[in-house]
Amino acid sequence: MRLNSLDYLRGLAAVGIVVYHFNSWSFGAYDSGSILSRFGLYGVSIFYMLSGLTLFHIYENKMFKNESVNSFFIKRFFRIMPLLWLVTTITILGAKVHFEIVRILLNYSGLFSIFSPTSYIAGGAWSIGNEISFYLVFPLVVFAYQRKKVIFFILMALFLLCHIYFAFFVLSDKVSVPNQWVSYINPLNQVFFFMAGILIYILNKLIKLNRWPAILLFVLSVLLFVYFPVYGNKSNLIIGSNKIMFTLFCSFIIWSALNINASSISPVHHLLKWLGEISYSVYLLHPLMWKLTIIFVSRLSINTNFIERLILGLCLTLISSHLVYNYFELIISKFGRKFTVKPITINTP
Repeated sequence: MRLNSLDYLRGLAAVGIVVYHFNSWSFGAYDSGSILSRFGLYGVSIFYMLSGLTLFHIYENKMFKNESVNSFFIKRFFRIMPLLWLVTTITILGAKVHFEIVRILLNYSGLFSIFSPTSYIAGGAWSIGNEISFYLVFPLVVFAYQRKKVIFFILMALFLLCHIYFAFFVLSDKVSVPNQWVSYINPLNQVFFFMAGILIYILNKLIKLNRWPAILLFVLSVLLFVYFPVYGNKSNLIIGSNKIMFTLFCSFIIWSALNINASSISPVHHLLKWLGEISYSVYLLHPLMWKLTIIFVSRLSINTNFIERLILGLCLTLISSHLVYNYFELIISKFGRKFTVKPITINTP
């Protein structure tokens, strides 16, 4: 069953990240009180949660039974890597710097997040590297949930401890986010967001919300996300109890969205569904489209303000993402399914 409300949220999150980046690339960093700073730091966290929830929804009773672990990795490979390769290649060809062969190999293998988190080449690819890292442990999590739930919850507790450890002992409010970027993008600092998506799915099986309570919780969670009192350096958003609170806000946003059905409003449904479908392309292509926007405006000596550049960059991002999704992503993913295999089952007397 397709979780439409999560597709809507995924699409809105992608557009929000685009707007944040276009603003920050134009005007520099914002402080922790800005909604842009909050969304810039936790927009990707929402992506991780949505990914964990969606994958667990699909594979909770499917992996090791109706589908092999190899098939899972093959599908993920063809879903993630081809577009990452494409954008990485374009970035390398358009760059004015020389990339070492080891760094290039780490990017094309997708293993840079494990061996060298800051060695990503394409804009925003650090989060894709983390996603690949999470995929490596996902089958273990599913296996533990199916066979031994005690081990599953022990794993969840360990991931939560990593989350808390980075919040209270690694990341600092006295250091800017760029200066502690290597710690911030560390997979161990981000992995609980992915696992939180799994826990949200399990929670929703136990406690389902009716539509109007879900809408109320969604609005309240968004307001808390926007107005929760944090001030000063942007790094204040990712440390200590603030990090825990924003993790909870993101979790409640997703849990409530899971129980809101907007598909009855046809125009909204089709628009948000479309944004959700192309969200991966939007995320990886928007840095390139912003550079193209700046080059276009500069070469033609057009006098534009930021809003005009924002609209042009957003239009280029959405159009290119639509084309790439339909004529590249879908075709590659369909091709990849030919290589999937079912697990070998052994009949016992």
